[in-house]
Parts: sequence; structure tokens; C-alpha cells
Amino acid sequence: MVKLTTIEIARLYHGRKSASYHGRPAWQAKCPVHRDRSPSLSITEPERGKTKVHCFRGCDDEAVLAAKGLKIADLYVDVELTPETIQRMKRDERLQKLERRLELAIMMIALEPAHKNYWRAVERGVRGDIQAMREADDPNERFQREIHERIQREGFDKMWESVPQEMP
Repeated sequence: MVKLTTIEIARLYHGRKSASYHGRPAWQAKCPVHRDRSPSLSITEPERGKTKVHCFRGCDDEAVLAAKGLKIADLYVDVELTPETIQRMKRDERLQKLERRLELAIMMIALEPAHKNYWRAVERGVRGDIQAMREADDPNERFQREIHERIQREGFDKMWESVPQEMP
């Protein structure tokens, strides 16, 4: 039986160790509810045996936990990892690795101008993998991308003309 501790919850969110909170360990991570460029999620252990998760952008704690397959009750030490949570952890770890590969490919384009075509191909491939993972996780992501591509292809005015003006 596997128990979920504060450190394991921080790992689930890919948290990095930060300054302590009232003498107890603390971590910062990117919030899974909204897209972060810098960490806005705080993970601390204010009381012995309980983990506190707080998004400074104002996301609901339950939504932050649900994004990783957790519940409020999971913040207490005596909780087991479910197969869904383990699968979500593996998926998030793969997504994080792909994002690192993307960053490296972008850096290599600047560092190796002689091989920039190779690194651009790598960048496109990794971006496609990331997009596929996000679309599989969120069906609205695919719909939004298709609308965005249609606006770029046809123009907003032409697309707006195709929308029925009166709702039945």
C-alpha cells in the first residue's frame, strides 16, 4: 500500500523546493488549472500529516487537485495512490520531458546555426507530440486550435459571415 506524502504530492505537481513556510518544507509548481509561465502553485505542510495546496492566481483548490486526479481527502497522509493518479503522474512526467526537449531544441537553433534546419524539424515534431497529448487530455483544446486555424486561413470576416445570424 502506497501512501501519499507532501513530498510525493509536490512531485506529482513537479514542484521545486522553495523557502520554508513557518519552518516547514515548501514547494512551488505550475498550476495545472491554468497555463503558467512561472510557478503560482504553493505546496506546503502547515500541520503534521496534512498538505496545503494554494494557487496564487486564485484557482479553486478542488480544481487544482482534480486536475491531477486527487481530492481534498488526499491531502492527508493516510491516502493510497489510485491507478488513475499513477497514470496521470506518468502522463504529466512525459509532458514535462517533452517540454524540456522543446526548450532544448529552441536553444540549439540559436547555438548551432549550421544545423538549424535539423533543430527546427525536431522542434516541430516535439510541438506536435505536446499538442497531441494536450488534445487527448482536453477535447476543447482541439476545437480551439481548429477555430484558430480556420480564422487564419479564411479570415475572421469570412468566417463570421458563415455563422447563422438567428438562432432557431
